[in-house]
Amino acid sequence: MKLTTKLIEEAEKALEKVFKEHFNDKEIEFDTNDAATIGLYVDMIQKVKSFKILIEAEASAGTDAIARTIMENHVYLKLLLKNPEFNIRYGKSFLVANRVKQLKMYEKFIEKSRSGEKIRNLLGMSREEFIEGTGISDVKEKIEILEQDYAEVFRYREHKDNWYNLDKRTKSFEQLCNRKDIDMDVDYEVIYRYFSSEIHATNAGERIYAKEKEELEIKILPENYELQKAIVRSYLYDTITKVYEYYELNGLRQYQSNIAIHHKFN
Repeated sequence: MKLTTKLIEEAEKALEKVFKEHFNDKEIEFDTNDAATIGLYVDMIQKVKSFKILIEAEASAGTDAIARTIMENHVYLKLLLKNPEFNIRYGKSFLVANRVKQLKMYEKFIEKSRSGEKIRNLLGMSREEFIEGTGISDVKEKIEILEQDYAEVFRYREHKDNWYNLDKRTKSFEQLCNRKDIDMDVDYEVIYRYFSSEIHATNAGERIYAKEKEELEIKILPENYELQKAIVRSYLYDTITKVYEYYELNGLRQYQSNIAIHHKFN
């Protein structure tokens, strides 16, 4: 995992450079697209760290699921790390979509229904405690305020749409991967579907086989760690490169050279 460790170090170094080099200019504002981009980038780094820990512990269950979310982060960042003037709307769409999602989830906690009561009992909290803790008693009002604040976004998509469907043609993650400016259709068909099998428990049956007639046995399949590691490293490497390019950071060639040398001798 030496190369993965090196990439994590380089990813964090690039993040530090973004703030020291790019946003050090007082005329450059940290806008909504930057908030979405940096948020996704930090999340991706943390997921790669978690992936590394599981691999080193040989805890196979869960590595596919994390690798899948790393791919999702990579695709989303590939969309956001494009022309800033074009993508500012995507950044806003991402942020408001996540905020609305959080509010709708919270609404289930405070709704006056049997379902809401069961959720509160499960969590051991009363409706009043939720409201007191958040200061939110009217979710619809909060969403209406967001609709006004992000009116530009909702001129291009509906609430039910995925945040990236601003062109009215990108209705699913598969369609996003198939877009020419993303160009990850093969990744979706092969890698994403492979990683998805664990999330949907479709690979659970592979752990059970018939030893004798009417006799079953559980087996632990050997995991293809090298394939998983190679894919995760590839996505992180590409994302770091795009961060350097998008924010016009110094040291891109040095970063690429460092990784090439590290890869050769490790």
